[in-house]
Amino acid sequence: MKHNRDKCGDCGKNQKLKPNKLCIYCNSKQTKCTGCNRKVNLKYENNSLCADCYNARFLNINSGNKDIDNLIKASHNKQLKYRLEWVPFKDFVDINQIGTGGFSEVYTATWTKGTLKGAKRELERNENATVVLKVLKDSSDIDSSFLKEPNSPKRQLVQCYGVSQDPNTNNYIFVMSYMSHGSLNKYLSTNFKNITWNMKLNLFRDIVKGIKWIHENKIIHRDIHSGNILIDKKKRN
Repeated sequence: MKHNRDKCGDCGKNQKLKPNKLCIYCNSKQTKCTGCNRKVNLKYENNSLCADCYNARFLNINSGNKDIDNLIKASHNKQLKYRLEWVPFKDFVDINQIGTGGFSEVYTATWTKGTLKGAKRELERNENATVVLKVLKDSSDIDSSFLKEPNSPKRQLVQCYGVSQDPNTNNYIFVMSYMSHGSLNKYLSTNFKNITWNMKLNLFRDIVKGIKWIHENKIIHRDIHSGNILIDKKKRN
């Protein structure tokens, strides 16, 4: 007698399934979720949370600003490759200012809890990660017009991990990827003799692609210069 087989909800293989739609092997890996106490397959936060509790944690945001709450929730509801999170300011240590501009101040910091590993930002955290904190000046009453920057999926634009807030000034903060080579101005000053024409063309192409994306999304940068263009450690020859 043949048993009906279907795809396992975890491994995806055609197997005879348990009532929870998992095969015998995947079902045996289950343990209790620390969030809801259900016996389910765990994949998040060092295998301690189920998918429902993991996502709910991000959706229960209380930043004190409705636009920011909606921004973070939207990044999860849309199933974007990179999802934002609300980051408590106390999670940052070793904060050092590296720049300032008309609209923001920029700092490096160590994020003790760290960024989430993986293409969909799940599973484990990269603890004690170096990040950039972009503090928006006079932003305690920030509105949605300032919140388009973290939404970019483009490789040519600096990745934003989430939003935080300085408890002393109430200014909001974008938590962003650290670019190890600093600004384009600094990069050209220290590496100009070693930069080939191919590297120059690749840099120019990436700058144009980034500007093209923000214009297509009806965003005006208003302050593009070599100090605001950041270079990562990727080899560009």
